[in-house]
Amino acid sequence: MPPKNETAFEELSIVARDGRPLAATLAHPADEIHGAIVLLGAVGAPRSYYRAFAAYAATRGFAVLLGDYRGCGDSLLGEGRRREQLRRDPATLRDWVLRDAPAFVAALAGRFPGLPLHGIGHSLGGQTFSLIDEIERFSSVTVVTAGSGDLRSYPPHLRALYTAQLTAVIPLIALFGYTPGWLGLRYDLPAGVVAEWSRWCRTRGYVAGVFPERPFPRPIPSTIPLRFFDVADDRIAPPPATEALRRLYDAPIRPTVW
Repeated sequence: MPPKNETAFEELSIVARDGRPLAATLAHPADEIHGAIVLLGAVGAPRSYYRAFAAYAATRGFAVLLGDYRGCGDSLLGEGRRREQLRRDPATLRDWVLRDAPAFVAALAGRFPGLPLHGIGHSLGGQTFSLIDEIERFSSVTVVTAGSGDLRSYPPHLRALYTAQLTAVIPLIALFGYTPGWLGLRYDLPAGVVAEWSRWCRTRGYVAGVFPERPFPRPIPSTIPLRFFDVADDRIAPPPATEALRRLYDAPIRPTVW
């Protein structure tokens, strides 16, 4: 397929499952569209982080939806300075996974009901596919550098490092009333998101332990190709952690390693 030269960008407001408005961007070719992609991003990464990828995918004939989870990027509540908004924001990681991500999927599927729907998840976004029922709507799912957050699956030196960081960050979150980006996530976030993430990482099995009502390994229809891309020297999602995440899926998967 020859590349297309023009990409259109639309700024959208999408309503989450509990009624909260979420900022989103839809990139698509100016002419024929062959498929739709919803990209679920990493913790703290605003949708603008993925804009270059969306522009490229649009030149290949895909519409791409990028969304900001609540309390991230432009999905803020109320007026005033950004940090004051974050201090008042009740957002949690559970909200991102069970309310915001499904809303992004539903919005894109509703916009292009006749097109193949593809999912790409980066880091947390890749973990999210193991939890949401909407995975059965996809024609394919691609997971990029995502691992289980259970620190027991990490090499000893990284386990010690991240355990210390997560232990130290909780009192600082209480002090500031939000999570300052300089603590390591680059972007300021609501306190509840990172506090909950810390609890998840301390839970045996990570999401499998946090959501005992969900079936794991997750039965995925054989008609949905699952692709995993790992980075061999990734310190955030090292090979033991990415392998632990893949065990949450009931499918034979061999990752591509960069």
